[in-house]
Order: sequence, then structure tokens, then C-alpha cells
Amino acid sequence: MGSVGLRHYSSSQLFASPARQLGWNMLICFLIHFPAKFNLLEKIFDVRSEHVILWDMKGTWQGMEGCVRLGLAKAIDVSNFTCKKLSQILSFATIPPAVNHGGGDTPFMAAIETTFVQRKASMWAYEQGVSFLPMSYNKERLKENMEIFDWELSMDELKKMSTLAQSKIFKVEYLVSADGIFKSVEDLWDGEV
Repeated sequence: MGSVGLRHYSSSQLFASPARQLGWNMLICFLIHFPAKFNLLEKIFDVRSEHVILWDMKGTWQGMEGCVRLGLAKAIDVSNFTCKKLSQILSFATIPPAVNHGGGDTPFMAAIETTFVQRKASMWAYEQGVSFLPMSYNKERLKENMEIFDWELSMDELKKMSTLAQSKIFKVEYLVSADGIFKSVEDLWDGEV
């Protein structure tokens, strides 16, 4: 969908055309994936600090709210937002984010996946009151990953999982530069590293 959300004044127009071309009436979840804007002329996976540019959070959010009002999106969400950035959105939002998606590919999750099976990680998340979506491209494995309601983790398993080192988010040091928008990892993540 190109630059949807990058220019708040045209979010709904940019969204509507590709969505209709795909035969979609509405998105269930319209999402700001990362709390930054990147100046990229083409799709690349080597994003660096010099690609980070100033971002109009309020204008972007208001454009997304417009998509909800137009019936193009059912819910608008954020991902990888700190408490501070989420508070900023809540200070002006007329439609609050439905969910703040957190990254699951942290060292903590990697340790769970190598030490325990995915179902145990899902059960642990469920028992902690965390929303989760186990990812798999295999329909049967996805079904197995969601079958967690007929058993519980043992006390030993809970204890082991509670001792694993946790990290809230990717640090993405490659977006940090002394002369860039984000001067340090702490600056990028508002001290919530």
C-alpha cells in the first residue's frame, strides 16, 4: 500500500484505493508498526539512522482515525510503543489504540522457544494475561499452538520461565546516531529498555 500513514492528510485516500483493488471493504486492524518515520525511496531492509526523519504522530493518528470513521478500518493499533509514546497518543486520540502490539522475537521468547515448546510459551502468555498470536504458516501447527485450554503449566515450568531474562523490545541500535533523530537507545525507547 505504499506510503499509507506516512502523510496523515492522505491516509484514507491512499488506503481506500489499494483496499478496493484487493476487494477489501475494511481492515480489521490498521497499525502503526513502529513509532518512527523513515525516508525511503524504495523498499529496503537495510534501514539505518540516516533514514529516520521527524514524524507527525498526532497527524498520522488523526488520519488513521479518519479511516475508522470512513469505515475503512475496524480498529487502529500501535506496535512497539513505549508507555510515554502511548500516553502521547492517548492525550489527543478520539479513538484510542485497540492494542499496543509488543514484539515477540526478544531474547526471552527465543529462550522459551529453544527450552520449551511453543504451546508452553502460549500457555505462559495466557496465564500472565498477555494477548498473543502464535505465528505459523502451517495450519495444523497453528491449531496445535492454540490448543492450550485443557492443561496447565507445572509450578517448575512457571518458575523456570519466570527466571528467564526479559527484554521489552528490540533495541534497534542501527536507528541511533549522535546526529540523528534518536541520539541513544534510551532516547529511542524513552528509557524503557
